[in-house]
Amino acid sequence: MFTINPDNDTLAAVDADTLAVQYEVPVCDDPHSIALAGANLWIACHGDDGIDVRTAASGALVEHLDTGYGSAPSHIAATPGGDNVYVSLHGPGVLRRYDASTRGATGSLTLGQTAGALAINGDGSLVYVARQISAENDAEIWEVNTAGGMSLQRTLRVRRFGGDENADGTGSGRGVANNLRSLAIARDGQSLWFAANKANTERGLSFSDDLDEDNTVRNVLVGVNLADGSLLRQVDIDNSDSASAVALSPFGDDLLVALQGNNEVAVFDALNVANAAGSGGMTTRLSAGLAPQGVCTDPTTGRSFVKNLMGRSLSVLETAELFDAGDISVSGSTVPTVGIEVMAANVLAGKRIFYNASDPRMSAEGYLSCATCHLDGGSDERVWDFTDRGEGLRNTIALRGRAGLGDGPVHWSANFDEIQDFENDIRGPFQGAGLMDDADFFAGTRSHPLGDAKAGISPDLDALAAYVTSLVSEPRSPHRNADGTLTAQAIRGKAIFESPETRCL
Repeated sequence: MFTINPDNDTLAAVDADTLAVQYEVPVCDDPHSIALAGANLWIACHGDDGIDVRTAASGALVEHLDTGYGSAPSHIAATPGGDNVYVSLHGPGVLRRYDASTRGATGSLTLGQTAGALAINGDGSLVYVARQISAENDAEIWEVNTAGGMSLQRTLRVRRFGGDENADGTGSGRGVANNLRSLAIARDGQSLWFAANKANTERGLSFSDDLDEDNTVRNVLVGVNLADGSLLRQVDIDNSDSASAVALSPFGDDLLVALQGNNEVAVFDALNVANAAGSGGMTTRLSAGLAPQGVCTDPTTGRSFVKNLMGRSLSVLETAELFDAGDISVSGSTVPTVGIEVMAANVLAGKRIFYNASDPRMSAEGYLSCATCHLDGGSDERVWDFTDRGEGLRNTIALRGRAGLGDGPVHWSANFDEIQDFENDIRGPFQGAGLMDDADFFAGTRSHPLGDAKAGISPDLDALAAYVTSLVSEPRSPHRNADGTLTAQAIRGKAIFESPETRCL
């Protein structure tokens, strides 16, 4: 079993039977995904625009492949025979193919914005690529024919969920599937499954009822019929946050969905989910570590392995009897995968809070965390109706590169003068109990965002601020030259932007 540690830039190998850690080695910057092709591991290096090819036996570097400035490789997958490796380049929205033996690029296809999660069919003739950040009204998955130089065969679209079956309530809600981070093809090859956030951007005082905790962002499991591209099934996953990964059991009888914000894995009966009502055939929810972001199953032992970003670990779930006989009394163990933590203690503590919707201080029912809209410190690219907060319609601002208060007060209206003021959002829209004691929060004018300072009162709130302040680097632009300099066209545009005639500044 191989796993990557994005915050610590390492690769770890774990014996799938004994659960002993065989090695942990440093790799590239911000590894996002890993695939095994023959005797080598291929690692998508999101942070330094490349691919590490390493031996599975020891993790030794075979070759580092440059994928281009600003390419930000996202997901990587090998064909069933291990002959070819495909990588999605998040920055330019490109799918690239490599020969696994020569490690040379053999094809490239531009698809669209935020190309991400991959799934390859049984004979390697089709690759499915998810658009991570959806369009305003549709989630999109590109179906790529791999013959020759590769071509786009069709685009599968899942429309915004609405109507009576998705009426806003405590157990359902409207919205568009967004932040697609994982794809899984059913064992019979007839359907494609993904899980995602469901952003209800048509709710708010400008449209109808105000946003509330149940009806801001929900989670959804979606099945698409690959024969005609129609929606097979959508299941609202209640009291959940940030579905991050989906996988099938060894025989395809069960679907496993990692819930990043809830530190759990939801299990669905795949044979009944297409026709089930309500919770959609959910069998159980299994405990994992902090912020699970990946899940897979072992066909030999029936175990399930869950990668926990903030737990710095693998959760090993003994699911064989669950898959074989429906026994939900699943035991588990934890394997640490990070030997030396590189994050400062307060920053790590803050990031753990940032991702944790299961903490009642953050969210009353587990729907919302900071990472719900700001995954990896980025933006969900939604426009929200915050009229009730006196803000009006507001696009989510990315946190990366702002270094907390590096650009001045927070939000489009500058209504927060310290990062600790997010205590107000946690206590308000999130309906959490708050990270600060009530007595401290309501002392003086501290409950007002521009009132008495909140810094220095709550160690956990200060840790959250420390993490947000640590986000000093912006993503590299794929529209620059190979060395990162501005193109000639961009230089001309910069001159126009800064000229007194345009008054852009």
